[in-house]
Amino acid sequence: MKRSLYILTLILIILAVVVTLGAANADEEGARLYTLDESIKTALENNRSVKAKEEKVSESEYAEKEAKAGFYPEFSTSYSYTRIGNITSVKIPGMNRSLTLGDSNNFQWSATVTQPLFTGFALTSAHELAKLGIDQSKVDLELEKVDLALRVKEAYFNILKADKAVAVAKSAVESLEAHLAVAKNFYDVGMIPINEMLKAEVELANAQHNQIMAQNGARLTRASFNVLLSRSLDEPFEVEDILKYIPESPDFDVYLNRALKVRPEIKAIELAESQIAQKINLAKSKFYPEAAFTASYTKAGDTPDVSGSDTGFQKANSWQAT
Repeated sequence: MKRSLYILTLILIILAVVVTLGAANADEEGARLYTLDESIKTALENNRSVKAKEEKVSESEYAEKEAKAGFYPEFSTSYSYTRIGNITSVKIPGMNRSLTLGDSNNFQWSATVTQPLFTGFALTSAHELAKLGIDQSKVDLELEKVDLALRVKEAYFNILKADKAVAVAKSAVESLEAHLAVAKNFYDVGMIPINEMLKAEVELANAQHNQIMAQNGARLTRASFNVLLSRSLDEPFEVEDILKYIPESPDFDVYLNRALKVRPEIKAIELAESQIAQKINLAKSKFYPEAAFTASYTKAGDTPDVSGSDTGFQKANSWQAT
């Protein structure tokens, strides 16, 4: 009779474990449920590292426009005033007068246009280098997205593993609690010695310790997931379990060839080689002569309106081309 009671108690414990495992995957009330695809999409939209890489792309595009501007004419203008304290004068022989060689007040406005004609291929190399910089920043952005997607997947499956560990630990505690209750009953009626009951208590304490560790591990995995998605560390959520297994064909050569073609790291290496070649051309440009066309127009005078001077030393208008 007592043996039948013990077997019935074990059966009830097993049923309790099954029910607990079935309820372990229930969503928290009010928490958002994430699928794997939604997790990756949210991370790519909100992650700060990705946003920083996107800004780098914009920065490199502006740098390319700056390098392209070197091909076009450059315009500059200036306005200046100079006061000369002592004006040199020359006495005219045979005449009772002297001639001043200059004006005390000197106003000047000038405008200059410069068009590079040949720079030893420096402008071309700089422009090509800037365009490669755009490609490099885009590859860096793609690499950041690929790495982020990988980290999100790892965090996602770590949560699933941690939740299962919590469920198993909780079931173990409940099972050992029931086992301890049965052991105490058996001890009270003299069916088992006290050391059997103490053993059940020790096993329960170890299971409770394991449950706490599993719960802490689950909290850490959720915090890591929230960081990747740029959410608050303690913001609640749940993830959808993935029970479908899709095997991959173990063809190493196919995967290797595909990786060599599409991996961003390979593209980055190829771009780095092209950038080095352009930097070499840019350095070699110093060996060549440079040619440019410059045209300037100047107005001068002894008054702010730069309309010439009465002495004739400052012409109202002049120009030159070089």
